[in-house]
Amino acid sequence: MDSRRPEPWNPDRTWADPFIATLALLVVLAVGLNAGARRARPARPSTRVDLQGRIADVTLAAPKVLGALAGTALGSGDALGSFEKKTAPGWDRAILAVHAAARGDLAAGSRLSGTVPDATFRAVWSWAYEGLGRAPLPGDLAAVRGALGEGYAAGMLEARCAARAGGDPKPAEARAAAWVLPRLAALAGAGLAAAVLALGGLAMAIFLAAVPARPHAPPRFALSGRALLIVLLGWFLTHLAAGYVTGTALALLPFLRPAALPLTYALHALLGTAYLFTQEAVTSGAIIPEFQHQALECARTILLESGPGHATRCAVSPFA
Repeated sequence: MDSRRPEPWNPDRTWADPFIATLALLVVLAVGLNAGARRARPARPSTRVDLQGRIADVTLAAPKVLGALAGTALGSGDALGSFEKKTAPGWDRAILAVHAAARGDLAAGSRLSGTVPDATFRAVWSWAYEGLGRAPLPGDLAAVRGALGEGYAAGMLEARCAARAGGDPKPAEARAAAWVLPRLAALAGAGLAAAVLALGGLAMAIFLAAVPARPHAPPRFALSGRALLIVLLGWFLTHLAAGYVTGTALALLPFLRPAALPLTYALHALLGTAYLFTQEAVTSGAIIPEFQHQALECARTILLESGPGHATRCAVSPFA
């Protein structure tokens, strides 16, 4: 085996310094143009409720649904006002308008529904809770229900429309309550998982601080300062350009979107594996010559189990 230490890459300053300055200028220009394009891009109004609105729908419905199951009334405090401060005018405010009206606060509901840019929703809400206008057509009600995410607020609005038309609101109310329970459990599970991760991280930090550190051999760093700047700036520009190329390709070929991420990971793995079989990998110390030679001469591989549940694919050898 070759035990020679890899020689660090020290690019000559006569060309490295201007090259680094050029890369840095390109990075600044790219970031500035990207930020300017984002600011100049007109904000398109949302055509349906966003994630914030869905969370508000579950949170505001939870006290009523859980109270009905427990046979008691549960208060929600000023959760409605808190969500109103966090949400922008749009379909998320439509969720709040339905919940405000369901609580009997028609003034707040009317004010919130007025901030929704969809005239169909405003007409459906006004007829359901204020009796103004005409009864919505089934297509209009279905469109509003879909824009509300088919959630609790959509079910309660449908139930109110049914009651206003002289029908039975209970089926829609039952569907709305059934929609809340699994999503409430998911939110509670996500919060519990975050708390467990936070406590686990704190416990690990305390453990690492309490246990004395064992001496270890640090990795041999084979890049000088100039080389590191060239690699980092080049990586950033390549990453940015790849994002634009990928976005353009997916816009032209939208059927490739499900395969974009797996293909990207496969390409990275292929390039990384191919690099290990190059002469540059040997000279830089990424792989020793004997290991590379064995990999090139390998005709078949075997699954080596180093422990219960731990297996590695390796070349056939007396040890394996």
